[in-house]
Amino acid sequence: FVDIVGCIKIKKTMACFSFPVKAILACLGVVLTFGGLYLEFKGFPDLIKDKIKEQLLLSEGTETFEAWKEPPLPVYFKIHFFNVTNPTEIVWHGEKPILNEVGPYVYREIMKKVDIKYVDAEKTYVSYKQVRSYVFEPEMSGDLRESDLITTLNTPMVGINVLMETGTLPLPIQIFLQHVLTKFNNTDAFVTKPVDLITFKGYNDPVLDYIYKVASKALPLAEIISLLLNIFGIEVPLGNITLPEDFKFGLLIGKNNSDDGTYVVHTGRGDSTMFTNLISWKNQTQLPWWNSDYCNMMNGTDGGQYPPFLSKKQRIYIFASDLCRSLYVEFEKEVNVLGIPGYRFIPPPSVFADVQSNPDNLCYCTPDEGHCLLSGVLNGSVCQQGAPIIYSSPHFYQGDQSYVDAVVGLNPNKSIHETALDLHPVTGIPLSVVKRIQINIKIKNFDALPSFRNIPDIIMPVLWVSESASLDGPTSEKLKSQVLRPMVVLNSVSWAICGVGVVLVLASVIIICNKKK
Repeated sequence: FVDIVGCIKIKKTMACFSFPVKAILACLGVVLTFGGLYLEFKGFPDLIKDKIKEQLLLSEGTETFEAWKEPPLPVYFKIHFFNVTNPTEIVWHGEKPILNEVGPYVYREIMKKVDIKYVDAEKTYVSYKQVRSYVFEPEMSGDLRESDLITTLNTPMVGINVLMETGTLPLPIQIFLQHVLTKFNNTDAFVTKPVDLITFKGYNDPVLDYIYKVASKALPLAEIISLLLNIFGIEVPLGNITLPEDFKFGLLIGKNNSDDGTYVVHTGRGDSTMFTNLISWKNQTQLPWWNSDYCNMMNGTDGGQYPPFLSKKQRIYIFASDLCRSLYVEFEKEVNVLGIPGYRFIPPPSVFADVQSNPDNLCYCTPDEGHCLLSGVLNGSVCQQGAPIIYSSPHFYQGDQSYVDAVVGLNPNKSIHETALDLHPVTGIPLSVVKRIQINIKIKNFDALPSFRNIPDIIMPVLWVSESASLDGPTSEKLKSQVLRPMVVLNSVSWAICGVGVVLVLASVIIICNKKK
């Protein structure tokens, strides 16, 4: 038996504390319990947010700025072609196109921001140009080579036919185009070219060579030449024509070692939720192409960075200059990438839905509301100088079944045709990103050319591309050490404090109960 100043008495298995000690013990337990809960749900989260806000700032010399300027992770650009295997049957008998997918041809995509300038004294906004370069990776492409031959649409001739069909061209242009069609009356509806010429390098087309020849001898035809060069992807200001040394056509010509205009974005200063949000593009705060202010809005980031502190109910906006509009993605599920938890966001069907399913898409109907397309596609002609380009997900995934059935060889599949963004929910850092889009050409029969008279009226897939990047081992370990492990430590500390508090409260309750006994 021990008796210390009457404060502790142990008799058999019973202990007794004086009232002040019991009160202090109970109060301390309550304070620690609620203090731990406060730290877990308020104190430490606020501390983490403040630290992340400090990092999410485009300030020269910082690690964030350098990673934004030149992404450290490898980005891969993959091209899948739809090789037309029955061009003769299509041309002469109007048969359904049979397509054989060939690819992927893998390119390393090198992105670098140039002409970086702060546009205000507070450094709240920064302007830049994004230069992209593409380098073919033969080892990642298997047996495929850029010299492989692909049979595809004669897109320049389709473009001229589309111009003639509009019926709104000035008379001199109509006369000139009719002359071109007559001169090249025997032009084939399909061409067979090497991969590199179809894409980035371009090839000499007889029709375009003739237009070029006329242009070089007759600059007074400025309006005609400017319009025709624009339709084939060469922007030439009217009245200020400078002819290129060699005029070629390619589906991706002009995309290599080039930029898509000047961006102005928010640096995150003063508001981390605005980090890299788009303010203007090409000196415009709204797009000029669509039929309402809603569709002409430029929302979100440029797709390289994403906002922090994501929620599962959040809709994330991305501006895609190549699609001429802003898109949005929504939460699908939780994922884990190299041991790092993330949220997967995907474009819902409503993004490219028809106007019956999503009336908000009415303003994307072009040239007017009487020319709306079915679900799953976007008419890009309005921002491609009138070229009959239609965008969709690969294999018309989430698109109307009639588009899939119009050709042979398409098999929409969620796992390989869907765009998906895996983002860290606290920092917004991309863990794994894959963006996929398909380029199609709208074709129909044209009486002016024999090879087009039996062509079916369809949206014809030409190729689809994917742009992907994912965390590697060293980068994931860096993220874990700088973000995840400190969060785990703080989480453990808060629950440890809470646990001690609970133990003290329980101890005081037990002591009181034993005293009564």
